[in-house]
Amino acid sequence: MNAAARWWFVGWLLIPGCAVSKPTPEPVRPDPVIEAAAAALVAAAPGDWPAHLDAVHAHGTAASAALVRALGKAPDGPGAQAALHLLGRLRAPGCRPFLERRAAAGDELAVEAALALGRLGDTASIRPLRALVDDRLTPPTTRCAAAAALIELGRAREVLPFLDAVWTAATPYGHAHGRAVGFPPSKDRWAHERYMIIEAIRHRYGGKTFGLDEDQPWEAMRDAGKRFRDAVESSPR
Repeated sequence: MNAAARWWFVGWLLIPGCAVSKPTPEPVRPDPVIEAAAAALVAAAPGDWPAHLDAVHAHGTAASAALVRALGKAPDGPGAQAALHLLGRLRAPGCRPFLERRAAAGDELAVEAALALGRLGDTASIRPLRALVDDRLTPPTTRCAAAAALIELGRAREVLPFLDAVWTAATPYGHAHGRAVGFPPSKDRWAHERYMIIEAIRHRYGGKTFGLDEDQPWEAMRDAGKRFRDAVESSPR
């Protein structure tokens, strides 16, 4: 074997060893300052939320992972709702699976998790959000939050029949619409649900609400809902 061949052969033998000995990067250690701020927000009483929200928000998207860890340790903390809201505002895509799991849980905080998915802006959430809207066993408030998130994501057209039922729910005109989408006939207050959806419309459509107001008479709500439907159906797909 000549000298060139010997060196080629030795180098070929060393390749696996080099691959095995390649150093692995050390995991990034959580910043204790950010971790403490996130934990403090999750533990905060509602009256203290603004200051803690500002403190966490100041760290930007780097705070998202800390918020997810804090919520994992104290999922029902008094500030959990505010923490979920902030996850949507920070728009860090890595928290999407966590928010989808919280939205699918169907508990009280599922509403805020679904709304956060709309603010997050990740279209990968369209399918699970649509599943929530269509699931008649899911609480109606969570279903409405999921519909609001879909509006934020530009998919209002997909939930127009559902929205028609929301606008006139618990009214003489809306009984048939409500039955068609599986709304419970015993629920007679829908202002909160309408508010969430109207705010999503306002945000998505540059401040326009098409005359929708959660506290207006049902006749006016019906007519405004039709204006919104017409606007969506006439817009480019």
